Amino acid sequence: HYSRDFRRLFRAELCHIASATRQALTRGSMEVKETIFIRRPVEDVFDFVSNPSNDTAWRSVVAECVVQSEGPIGVGTTGYRRERFMGREVEFEWRITEYVHPERTAWEFIGGPLQSRGYYTFKNMGNLVGTTLTVNLEPAALGLAGLLMPGMVPGLRRVWQEGFERLKRILETQP
Repeated sequence: HYSRDFRRLFRAELCHIASATRQALTRGSMEVKETIFIRRPVEDVFDFVSNPSNDTAWRSVVAECVVQSEGPIGVGTTGYRRERFMGREVEFEWRITEYVHPERTAWEFIGGPLQSRGYYTFKNMGNLVGTTLTVNLEPAALGLAGLLMPGMVPGLRRVWQEGFERLKRILETQP
């Protein structure tokens, strides 16, 4: 059995996390935004990143990502993915909600413990012969993961930074 002091400390920490979650949600600070410059034409970056089947190549947290709907990738495309989240694998479905080639694509998670949504923007940098890629993610989760989400945002930023660096290496070394 846990000591009374441990239980009191644990309850206090949970109350602090819940309070931080409420504050973050009301302030809108539950956003992850990362940007990177990739020395590739905007069409190349868009085509690679907007194809969810490529996620396992550059996002270390993605164990599997499968497009389930028929036809070309675009608004309404749906799929399934498995990610490592909080030390375990979680499964959920996703749907593409916006697809403007080669400028922007957006998605939402429609099943599972993650209720996040996000979008990528792609900007042609003209004379620099490259693309600025930005991800905006609004993370949200259900249950205990939802209470812990404010503390997880820095880790999410690190994961996206690492993924973007991997993506940069992949795309800049392709012919």
